[in-house]
Amino acid sequence: RVLFIVSHIFNALRAAKKKTYIESLSCCCYSYCCCSCCGCKMAIFNANQVWKLCSIAVLLACFRSGYSHPLPKSFMVNVFNVRNYGAKGDGNSDDTAAFHATVSAIHNSMNNSKLNLPWHPKYPSIMYIPEGNYVVRDMFQLYPNDPLNCSGLTCVDWRELMISVMGESMEGTIVSLADNSPGFDDVHNSKPIFQTHPPADLFNNGQWLGYYDLSFKIGSGNPGAVAIRHAANNLGGVKNINVAAPMGAAACIDFPIFLGGLTYFKHISVSGCDIGINVSQPQDILVAEHITATNCTVAIQLRDKGLGVRDLHAIDCGIAVETFGAAASLTILDSMFSLSSSYGDAAPAAVVSRGGQLYARNVTISGYPAALRDYLTNKTDSTFTDVPSPVKEYSHASPLHLFSEAPATATQLPIKDSPEVPYEEWTVVNINGSIKDNAPVIQAAIDEGAVSIMLNGSTPNMTGGSVYYRIASPIVLRGNLKRFHGGWLGLGCEGKGVTYPTIRVDKANHSDPVVIEYISGWGLQHNSPNTVVVNMFSCGLAHSSTVPCYNNTASGDVFIESSNFGGNLAAAAQTVGISLGPVHQNFWARALDVEGWSDHIQNYGSNLWIFGLKFGETEGKPYLLTKGGSAELSAGLLNSFSCQNGNQSLQPCQAFHIQDSDVSLIGLVTTETGDFENATVMETYKGTLKQVNHTGFLTRWTWWPSSNHSLPPWLRIGYHIPFYRSAWASNGPAPPPSPPLPPPPPSPPAPGPGPAPIPPACISTLNKICPGDKGQGSVCKRCLMDHIPQMKAGGCIPAPDGSMYATIKTWCNLTLTMP
Repeated sequence: RVLFIVSHIFNALRAAKKKTYIESLSCCCYSYCCCSCCGCKMAIFNANQVWKLCSIAVLLACFRSGYSHPLPKSFMVNVFNVRNYGAKGDGNSDDTAAFHATVSAIHNSMNNSKLNLPWHPKYPSIMYIPEGNYVVRDMFQLYPNDPLNCSGLTCVDWRELMISVMGESMEGTIVSLADNSPGFDDVHNSKPIFQTHPPADLFNNGQWLGYYDLSFKIGSGNPGAVAIRHAANNLGGVKNINVAAPMGAAACIDFPIFLGGLTYFKHISVSGCDIGINVSQPQDILVAEHITATNCTVAIQLRDKGLGVRDLHAIDCGIAVETFGAAASLTILDSMFSLSSSYGDAAPAAVVSRGGQLYARNVTISGYPAALRDYLTNKTDSTFTDVPSPVKEYSHASPLHLFSEAPATATQLPIKDSPEVPYEEWTVVNINGSIKDNAPVIQAAIDEGAVSIMLNGSTPNMTGGSVYYRIASPIVLRGNLKRFHGGWLGLGCEGKGVTYPTIRVDKANHSDPVVIEYISGWGLQHNSPNTVVVNMFSCGLAHSSTVPCYNNTASGDVFIESSNFGGNLAAAAQTVGISLGPVHQNFWARALDVEGWSDHIQNYGSNLWIFGLKFGETEGKPYLLTKGGSAELSAGLLNSFSCQNGNQSLQPCQAFHIQDSDVSLIGLVTTETGDFENATVMETYKGTLKQVNHTGFLTRWTWWPSSNHSLPPWLRIGYHIPFYRSAWASNGPAPPPSPPLPPPPPSPPAPGPGPAPIPPACISTLNKICPGDKGQGSVCKRCLMDHIPQMKAGGCIPAPDGSMYATIKTWCNLTLTMP
């Protein structure tokens, strides 16, 4: 926050026309790297006060606590520490062999398990690198070259292996490529230090793949070096990474794979590379926030893929962002680019779009001729539009709308970053897959006052082809708890008709955020005024759950990053992926995958902001159903859409259904798979319903692969949604408010083993409201009994006017018919 304030002071000084000049100003006041590796250069003229302020800013940047991920000192079954395999980390010893041995140990642990599973070959493994300076001279590939490792009739599907590389801290864990390392000398045949997949692995199904809390230093004589060549599918990313390279290295970070999934980059600093971050090959979406690129020819290069980038700072890069190809889609928000006079010939603009769609908002420049250059015919010819700085809002296509009252600008909801919560002393909870219920031991640790919990598992249960640890009641986060770390494990259940979530967040004994991270399950319920931060959560281990992946009964803010809220379509048809309201909530999500649900997201009166999303694998129900409230969805992929349920045609076939809501859809891309040519957007405004088919909101593109790749036709054609705007506007009359809910019941002292018996006096009434004893009937009865104190009027009889039925529906999240 201090750095942010300092930057605004500089802007104010400029506006006042003070005689102040600071070269590479952003490097000093925005960069996430320390000044020693940033290479800041300053020339100050008549600006003593400014010099003092910038010195303070640089000092704070150098001595900040930084991004760290310390793990417990005790043994973690799925953590492979490079020190245990001979790494020294002293800045002199060659640790190449130790790194190779660590990767081999992970592979051997998988090979020994001989699992043939559709999802989780065992469970995610961590290559952990404690603080130190590790000198290496070779590439480390996380996946073996043999994608299917078979022995007899049993195979391990390496294509879905789950490995992450994690340092102890970004500032303290350094991987140094030695000078003149073999194989890194060819700039036309680049070689990464870390590579996730073998180059021949065209399609990527792997999840839980990522690189976190590391710094890379590339030595001289390595012009073909790349720090990280990565790909992940729906659940993974690159966070808290610094790459420092000599001028002219090939690329700092490379994301070049087909079907690369929805992936999240955050807090990354790159310097010296020809291309800071390379993003290429269709399809899917990469989203990036808080990126600093210094002294690169191109800070980010994009080819035929979707990219959303926010808070990008490019300093002395010839081009900040350059895009190619009809399939490209660039959404860029809240960014600043500066080019000093010493750089030489400047590019025509900071952002150059040579194909696809472009949306930009709140972009400022210094030193470039223009902020944006948009080539309108997807060619580098004379047909282009130049956009000067500052860019308040620009879209290469005019906003699409159904009502003339729709504003020409986006919703522009306030954007907040996820709170950074420091790690505290761990309480490790050991769980075991051989027992039927691990919930009591986890809950006991929480209720005994633990502040930070990490799960450590052994002997996972493998029933039904998934790997998980069984629980028979929800884990209730409350008391002193601030962080619940799943240890990269899964909590699951057996049986059908599961009526409780994996995790329920109740009011804590403190006002700090509650963090939930690195865990798989089937549902989160937010019952607390505390802010909740969710990072790397995978929903889907209870395939017959009747609860949403996320729902709220309280107004605490929620932040979600890099999480998979996808479900199993056959079972998930009973519920929704995310259900917001009717209690108003502010919901911010980055890299959110919501696939497979009958209804992906239902928003009743809340503020919903999603940057980087993936919808799809559904039948005829809308990706987004919103009634009241506001929503801004940008930089997303719509992955397959069906207007058929078996032999039955579903009409109308709604991709989006907007009812009196303030909604913007920006920079979305579709695949060819599915029935997008039959999909519609439906909008209700002040009692009038209109809809538009695909020709009104989709822009068709065709991509032809290069000679070295042969793609099926369904990957060569798709659609764009450049910019859709609903009629409700935040500066106009507010959408109708949702009815208030009575307060939820108080939390029990501990989660019980199951539903309590229904009192006999209530059975008759409950049978009328909730017919049947299974499925929704049973869920409904249990829900009503939880709310008896709020609903009873004359015994167990609801209010006779029928108004209670609407409230019951809200409480229970069910479809009820009033008798």
